[in-house]
Amino acid sequence: MIGALNPKSRKGSEALKRPAFLAEHVSECRYFFLDDSAHVGGRLAIPCGGWERCTGSYVVRRNSFRFFAVEYVAEGYGSFTCHGLTTQLQPGMLYGYAPGSAHVITSSAEQPLVKYFLDFSGAEAKRSFDRLPLGEAGSIWMRQPRVIQDLFQQIVDAGQEVSQLSQRLCCAIFGVLLLRLDQNAMRQEEAASGAFETYERAYQELRIGYQSLRSAADVAQRLDITPAYLARLFQRYSNTSPHRALTAMKMAEAASLLVATSMGVTEVAARVGYSDPYHFSRVFKSSYGRAPMHFRVHPRGAGQTAREMDIMSDGASVETGN
Repeated sequence: MIGALNPKSRKGSEALKRPAFLAEHVSECRYFFLDDSAHVGGRLAIPCGGWERCTGSYVVRRNSFRFFAVEYVAEGYGSFTCHGLTTQLQPGMLYGYAPGSAHVITSSAEQPLVKYFLDFSGAEAKRSFDRLPLGEAGSIWMRQPRVIQDLFQQIVDAGQEVSQLSQRLCCAIFGVLLLRLDQNAMRQEEAASGAFETYERAYQELRIGYQSLRSAADVAQRLDITPAYLARLFQRYSNTSPHRALTAMKMAEAASLLVATSMGVTEVAARVGYSDPYHFSRVFKSSYGRAPMHFRVHPRGAGQTAREMDIMSDGASVETGN
């Protein structure tokens, strides 16, 4: 069975019956339901998952649950009690529970939870659950919340597709999610530190202004911190440097423009903050292993010059620019 449940979009006889294990007091939702007997080799299945916008009255009290489950808080606040320990839920927190584990989940009335959940089963389900980097209370903070949220969303999207590959897609993305969760797990005291808050602000500055930023030092100046401290924050929380993060954002945008538009290389370079198209081409080739011309799908416009054709090629002229 493949399906979605959204109480605002389905009415009358077309509406799917709400499974008994789904919580009440949800104002919006996107659910999927898949046949758990259709998973590959009987190893792992994701029979149910989704996204929920809870109301302030949202409460789940279970003495047990038929599946292994993992949930991720995208917005809002609440609490999660399991194994006799209570965690105050906030955006960026992951929590989970296994069959036989009594648990309680509540939402704040003032800032209700918005969260994702995945239920999984099969012979490999326990091993997958044990891989989750959950602490004693069954919860953990995530370093890169946007990355984690995107993977949950990809699984929901794949589950809602009416396709024979939906189960396999969900399980494949779930495997990537497990790796990302392990990579980004963070102790609560670390997440609550001022350093992580500064990192989050710096990352936001990069995401919003990457096109016009000339260097990561500009971000440090905006936050009134030193470039050396900014570099330590990125190494600590994302295992990369602010320069590499900024360059990756610029090159990803440049590749998209080259593929999806008829803009020339010089114009694309200027759009992502490079005044020297030769330097842009070298950085692009260093990032993707090939010159910008290989990312084009549109014919070259009549207005392109011989100089720009050299920039787009793999020729020596690209390597001699400043």
